[in-house]
Amino acid sequence: MSSSPARLRLALAAIGVCAITLASCSGAPSSAPSGGATGSPECVSAARSFMAGYASPPTTLPPDFTPLSKAPKTGGKVIKIFNAQIPNDVLGFEATKGAAEAVGWTAEGISFNGTPPDFAEKFDQAIAARPDVIMAAGREPETFDKQIAAAKAAGILVEINSTVSPPREVPGFGAGALNVKPQQLNGEIAAQWAMADSGCTADVLIVNLAGFPILKVTTDRMQELFKSQCPSCRVTYSEIQPKDIGTTQGTGSIIGALQSSPTTKYLYLNNSGLNKGLATAIKQANLSGVKIFGVGPDAGAIAGLKDGTNSMWSGGSPVVLAWSAFDSALRALDTGKPVDQPQVAGVSVFTKDNTASITSTPDYPTNYQQLFRTVWRVPGAA
Repeated sequence: MSSSPARLRLALAAIGVCAITLASCSGAPSSAPSGGATGSPECVSAARSFMAGYASPPTTLPPDFTPLSKAPKTGGKVIKIFNAQIPNDVLGFEATKGAAEAVGWTAEGISFNGTPPDFAEKFDQAIAARPDVIMAAGREPETFDKQIAAAKAAGILVEINSTVSPPREVPGFGAGALNVKPQQLNGEIAAQWAMADSGCTADVLIVNLAGFPILKVTTDRMQELFKSQCPSCRVTYSEIQPKDIGTTQGTGSIIGALQSSPTTKYLYLNNSGLNKGLATAIKQANLSGVKIFGVGPDAGAIAGLKDGTNSMWSGGSPVVLAWSAFDSALRALDTGKPVDQPQVAGVSVFTKDNTASITSTPDYPTNYQQLFRTVWRVPGAA
């Protein structure tokens, strides 16, 4: 069984998330939805307009991915610290190798076991190798400030992804991706979809993972939008403990929460790991009309969309997310200034309507490699 930090990396890769202790922290609704009613026309119009922007998969990179001032120097090296016990973490490292090769770099991986002491030890090992960039994810910088200071002294750029802390200097902690703004977008997509789908009368149970600020950014944004845009929506916010991810007790606790609130028909999961066995449990509990939606679909979530037991998942493939993350490092080195990439490439919305021919999250845009090579000014890419 992996530790809580290891599980967090699964959640953040999602490319990835318990006995859930449903610590209900309430998102107090303005009013409960009335059965079959339609919410305010303004709310419905705004939600449907927002979702129209995700009717088709992306074919380009987001506008913030502007061309670098020059091609990166060749011969550089990036070291990515990852957890080999988590398949999506391994996939992210393999994708980072491809991104590095695109600019004439090499990428090395150092696996850690998910614990803070081992992470610090492996970070020290990475510093000793003197790369140009060290990449890590899911850890707030104050938890390994000593290592960041040592990297800075060695002239190494540190990129930390999936953190609420902004990059601050180059060298040192100077690059980030998949941070606050992308997490807020996850929340916006989820809230707007539920409003559009329900006619702005959604009664929603939000289930989040406790103890990790970056994950709460998404659910906070959801609650803000429901409160400001959807007066006829009702929201309940709950947190689960990392140690309980994927347990039968966790599934049972979600079922109990739904049974205690018969009007709740929208169930948001901030990680697809929570989805395991859930549709079957909902059916066995004779709960009807519950729509499961969330962020970071895995193969099980895609299968659920295809068979109709899930309703919507949003996110991007771990491969394209890895290329987006590497882009942040190149930009920080290009400008000599901290870069916190405000967007990531490939964010898509998946429903039953567009998953018939897929079994996992597609790599959108399909020509992402060529697009990244072009903005990185790789010779011959344009």
